[in-house]
Amino acid sequence: MTDEIISTAVSRFRQTIESLFNWINEKTGSKTASKNCSTQGLLVHVYGKSADAMLLLTLIFSS
Repeated sequence: MTDEIISTAVSRFRQTIESLFNWINEKTGSKTASKNCSTQGLLVHVYGKSADAMLLLTLIFSS
């Protein structure tokens, strides 16, 4: 019984997180990060895409 409750809770939490990451990938195109040739280029790409996603979330929730 306890295992079922924990499994259900984890499943719901996981689905929420996966939905968020899918939304970020869809809105920012962050999957193209693998095309970077350097660590610095990857970090710039990831931080830039994260900033894009945060701006989009801010605009969505402020309206």
